[in-house]
Amino acid sequence: LTLETTHDRNITIQGIISDHQTMRYDRNQIFFFVNNRWIKNYTLGQAVQKGYLQVLPEGRYPTAVIFLTLDSQQIDINIHPRKEEIKFM
Repeated sequence: LTLETTHDRNITIQGIISDHQTMRYDRNQIFFFVNNRWIKNYTLGQAVQKGYLQVLPEGRYPTAVIFLTLDSQQIDINIHPRKEEIKFM
């Protein structure tokens, strides 16, 4: 499924997410890009999983590639040595 481009508070969200019939046994196929930089973010991952809570069996996970574009002043990329994790301000 394609995510529509959303503009809210100067944040653009685009991406592709799986439907309820496509599932994985792990979380390794959920990817986030913020300002075109691949990142890890536990909170974003939990938000995606929560959206599938009533449609996927327990222990199964969706696949997703989500791009967020926002003002660089709203994130801190200096919380991880390899810049993999970010903090939202």
